[in-house]
Amino acid sequence: TMTAGNKNRRGLTLLELIVALTIALITIAVSTTTMGKAYRENNLYNQLRSVKSSYTRARSKAMEFTQPVKFSVNPDDSTLLAIRDPSRTGDFEDTATVQLVVGLDVSNGVAPNYSGVVVAAEGYAIPTLPHWSKLADLGDVQRFPNNEFIIHPDGRILDPDTMQTTSGTFYYRTDPRGWVGAVHITAMGEIKMAVIQDDADSTGDSDDWIWKD
Repeated sequence: TMTAGNKNRRGLTLLELIVALTIALITIAVSTTTMGKAYRENNLYNQLRSVKSSYTRARSKAMEFTQPVKFSVNPDDSTLLAIRDPSRTGDFEDTATVQLVVGLDVSNGVAPNYSGVVVAAEGYAIPTLPHWSKLADLGDVQRFPNNEFIIHPDGRILDPDTMQTTSGTFYYRTDPRGWVGAVHITAMGEIKMAVIQDDADSTGDSDDWIWKD
């Protein structure tokens, strides 16, 4: 027969098991969320570095061949394309004359290398990105119009419409949301990268941007 003491011990053991199982499930859930966020952040940063690498290659080719290179990011499918103009006429629409620098072919760019990372479209809410130098009088950095620019053979960055020196930024984000990253290119061709948290825990404050090398 089972005594009252045995019943109490059995009940306590079952309660302990339930508590332990609950704690384990909570721990797993928290760990999974944390790991997922870290994974997305890592993929985003790697994608920014991939864009930096592609841009560096494109700029190098522009200077090596003394030919302008058009560098663009398609916001619809997040593909990246860089093509050079051997004729030096500035006509990048003539696929018979342009030559591929980065992409699948002269009309199709390459997709992001890392899963869960897409271009942040124009309407996506992004905290204002202060100038990387932190000098207030230089204002905030802006997107590249139409997500494209031209690299002059001397390394400067030009607006395709005005052919004037310019600077700008490409924005990427994780999907699902969690982080936003920026690739900023100065008028003289220098490249900077920044990231900011983009979820329920973030403040949406422009001061939260972190500039990275």
